[in-house]
Amino acid sequence: ALGSLNVAERVKMMAVTLLRVTKFIGALLMLAAPIGAFLTFVANPQSREVPLNSSVVLSCKVADGAAIVGWLFNDTSDLPAGATAVNGTLAVETFQPSSAGLYRCIASNNSTNRQVSHQSRLSYFGEQ
Repeated sequence: ALGSLNVAERVKMMAVTLLRVTKFIGALLMLAAPIGAFLTFVANPQSREVPLNSSVVLSCKVADGAAIVGWLFNDTSDLPAGATAVNGTLAVETFQPSSAGLYRCIASNNSTNRQVSHQSRLSYFGEQ
């Protein structure tokens, strides 16, 4: 069958075959990698105790520039009053007793179906 094809057609067939093999190998590598293998934190938030009425900033960054980074508070998407999250940085303008709890940074890459998370607990000291 290949003998009846001209050189250009043979090259095209080989290129298509090579592309299929490359995609297959890539799929196998993705399956073999553990969950989160391609997402690695380069900055993750630390648990700490903060003074009441202070401002608090938590940073969370991953090595994968295509990852989407978000925050959960006490395992819900509802951040406490006065808190904002932008590009992996969470800021609490005035830390209140209601701001204390578990903060979870979640990074995910939809194209690779990978997700990692890191949690930190913020507590407070001082008079209410």
